[in-house]
Amino acid sequence: MKRLALIALVGCSVSRPTFECGDFSDCGPGGYCEPGTNACSFADKTCVVSGRRFSTISPDPYRDKCVEFQPDAPAGAACNETAPTCASLRACVGGRCVSTVDLDTGKLLTCARCAIGQAASGPLWCWGESTLTAPIAPQYFPIAGQACPAFCPPECNGCPTMATPCEATCDGSVNTFEYALGEDYLCYTNGRTYCLGSNSDYQLGEGYPTVFAPGGALTVRLANNYDKIAASRVHTCARAQSNRVFCWGNNDHGQLRLDNTPGPAQQNPVGNAPFVPIDTIVGVDFVAVSAEFSCAASNNDVVCWGEVPWGPGIVAGLPPGQITDFDVGFHHACVVKGGKAVCWGNNRQGQADPAAPSMLAVPTIVMDAKRVVTGRVHSCAITTSGELWCWGGGDGSGMQLDGAPGPGPVLVRRDPPAVGPIAAGDDVTCAVHADDRVRCFGDVLQTNGQEYREFPACTR
Repeated sequence: MKRLALIALVGCSVSRPTFECGDFSDCGPGGYCEPGTNACSFADKTCVVSGRRFSTISPDPYRDKCVEFQPDAPAGAACNETAPTCASLRACVGGRCVSTVDLDTGKLLTCARCAIGQAASGPLWCWGESTLTAPIAPQYFPIAGQACPAFCPPECNGCPTMATPCEATCDGSVNTFEYALGEDYLCYTNGRTYCLGSNSDYQLGEGYPTVFAPGGALTVRLANNYDKIAASRVHTCARAQSNRVFCWGNNDHGQLRLDNTPGPAQQNPVGNAPFVPIDTIVGVDFVAVSAEFSCAASNNDVVCWGEVPWGPGIVAGLPPGQITDFDVGFHHACVVKGGKAVCWGNNRQGQADPAAPSMLAVPTIVMDAKRVVTGRVHSCAITTSGELWCWGGGDGSGMQLDGAPGPGPVLVRRDPPAVGPIAAGDDVTCAVHADDRVRCFGDVLQTNGQEYREFPACTR
């Protein structure tokens, strides 16, 4: 276990940690100022969750404790988002102190991003299975903690073997800020942007096409630092600048290019990915992708390219108001605009609007909402009061409406209220509720035959 030695040298200026810190420079070499605590931490692989330990001169109650030991408000305690009162292991979401601040689901794997401070960046907690992992019950996924090689690329020190925890952080943080799950791959940022998993169509960004065996995932560090990452079956899009979206991977349907031109997979997007200059809208705030098309949204407009069911270009007919949430399903899309869930596209099973014709080219308001997600043939929204409603395909084994027949809309749950985040896979939906528990319904992911329908996820 490493300890910081405080020494005094005549004639030398030694950087020393302070009792309270404002940023990493206050903590000295190798130190990190933990958000929400004003206390310095240092790498310590015996701390199994964070890989970091508070210094021996940190103020109580943090002194000499692993970073994962932090006092907190009770799970689900009320809070004010403009002046949050939650401590370091929870963030204020929807007026409640919750530990899960983001959710995403791939084909067989779901991950929650855990809160560490109000910046809402922390490790990933995942369950299910994929070629990225063996089947796992809910547990921390190593890429966002202190594990090699995914978290510590070659430019970082202290990473001697794939199975050895890192003793050095990369860019001063062990946290995951944004991430997206594809069918058999994962992209994430923690100061840099990485993709790992299957690379059959260059969906990782570069390298040779390969479908790896479990435990042999290819990891790629991308040249640009991206945010607003979106991953689909075998292609990825992300924002590099406010009006630039880069896409890479499979381009069979023109989903990589704003001119909708199909072409071969991009072999080296790190160096020459075709960026999409979204000159038709001002500022890209959301990126969302389906298997055959890609979209970007600003505060006011949505533009899509590829094989778009309602036609490429700017989506016409959106109601007034600011876009605050956006997602696309297999052949439909929904936004929250002006406090309303607004949907359009293929509506064969009522996934866009349960009261509308089978093809909905013009966006329609479904209900008041603050969050919205789309699955393969269903959609769900959280209202301002915390009610969770879903509509669309509800029959068959998918159970997308939690066992109710489609097209709905169906009130899935109101007690305890849903606060968000919320995520939908092909036929599954998961949401965080006011008691700080994640609840899932539909084609729920299993591990060794056990279904995870209701559990505390990041709470620890």
